[in-house]
Amino acid sequence: MDVFADTSAFYALADRSDAYHDMALDYFSEACLRDRFFTSEYVLVETWGLLRNKLGKNAANVFWDYILSGTVLLIGVSMEDLIAARKVSKRYPDQGFSLVDCVSFHLMDRYEILSAFAFDRHFRLVRMRRKSFNVVP
Repeated sequence: MDVFADTSAFYALADRSDAYHDMALDYFSEACLRDRFFTSEYVLVETWGLLRNKLGKNAANVFWDYILSGTVLLIGVSMEDLIAARKVSKRYPDQGFSLVDCVSFHLMDRYEILSAFAFDRHFRLVRMRRKSFNVVP
């Protein structure tokens, strides 16, 4: 199964005091053995900044090195992706989706990734091609 990893999941994995840490760690440890994980350049930057601000530069750089290891595949974002993501944003004007959220939703749709490793409630709200995402764990 292909799974898109969100900032909320990466943060939960990194911060032992996060309410979702144990759940995230249990799921990810097992799922890495059977599933392929993807994320975007935008999630990488957002996560690095969040980790840097909340947990320090070392934690942020450990995450960066982890991404470089190739365990989670990195999806690039083109101008066409940004245009499509803006359309997602316009379809949900009453939601507080960030630019990174909209890019993530679009990339999941583009690459037909139906599962999201996320603790962000927004992944439960959006529907692409008339389908909801399966949010794990």
